Formats: sequence, structure tokens, C-alpha cells
Amino acid sequence: MSWELTYVERRKNLEDALRAVKRGAKVFLGTACAEPQHLVEGLIDRADRLHDVQVLHFITLGDAPYTEKRFDTRGRVSVPGQCADAENLCEKRGL
Repeated sequence: MSWELTYVERRKNLEDALRAVKRGAKVFLGTACAEPQHLVEGLIDRADRLHDVQVLHFITLGDAPYTEKRFDTRGRVSVPGQCADAENLCEKRGL
């Protein structure tokens, strides 16, 4: 199977992508300029309906609203790399 066909088969619009995020899901966000901003906004908009969702990312160049304390009861945020706003992120998370 070619990568082009695989890409077409796996490509989703925002609503379909968000519907795929279920309880206990792990969502990896692309790194730096590849971070899917619309997906992040969609996750934040639906945060009250998401439970036990783990967000994984390495380098965020923009805002990382999913790290705000108000989402602590909804899931986890794993930041194995660095964030452009790492100092503020650590302060928010009490680290």
C-alpha cells in the first residue's frame, strides 16, 4: 500500500478526530509548528466531556491551554520535552 493511499484513508476532519477521543485515550500533539491548533482548540472546547485523557507533547511554541490547573481533574499532561513557556508551565503545575 502506498503512503498516499494510507494518508487518504486515515485523514479525518476535526469532528471525526474529536469523536475518536474516548475515556482513557492518549492524544499525541505534533511538535512545535506541527502542533494541530484546531485539534487543541477542539479538545479544550470539549474538556467538560472528556475524562482520563492523557495529552502528550514535546515542544510547544504557542499556548498550551490544556496545562491549566482547571483541567487537572480531567486527565493528564505529559511533557517529556520542553515547552517554549516552560517556566510558566512549571509554575502552573506547581513544579
